[in-house]
Amino acid sequence: MPLEILKAFLSTGVQIDPDSRLTLRDPELSSMRKAATFDVLCNDVIPKAISDIRRLGDQLSRVPGPLKKEDFERTALTMAYTALKTSKLENENQRRVWMETLTKLFVALRRDLMALYQKDGRQ
Repeated sequence: MPLEILKAFLSTGVQIDPDSRLTLRDPELSSMRKAATFDVLCNDVIPKAISDIRRLGDQLSRVPGPLKKEDFERTALTMAYTALKTSKLENENQRRVWMETLTKLFVALRRDLMALYQKDGRQ
C-alpha cells in the first residue's frame, strides 16, 4: 500500500476498538477498496501485543543495512499503532513500557533514514 494512502487514512483518524483492532473513523474512507488493504495491514500484519512489538524493535536494532520497503512501512504503521495505544493508557507503568517500545521503533526508523541519507554522500 502506498505511503500516501496510509497517510490519508491515518490523518483522518483511526481508533482502537476493544479487541485492539484499528478502524477508520471516516465512514466514507472505510468504504474504499483500499481501506480493506489498510484493514488487513493494521489488523493482520502489524503486531499488537507489547511483547511482539518489543521483539520487532529488538530485531530491527540488529538489521545491518537499510530496511526493506515492506519492513519500513510495517514498522511505521506499528509505530503509529503504538503511539495511539500509548496515548490511551492510564497506568503509568504500562505507559512507560509502551513509550520505551515506541522509542525503540523510532530509533530503528531514524537509523534507517540516516543510513540512506549518508549513503547518498550527504552528512
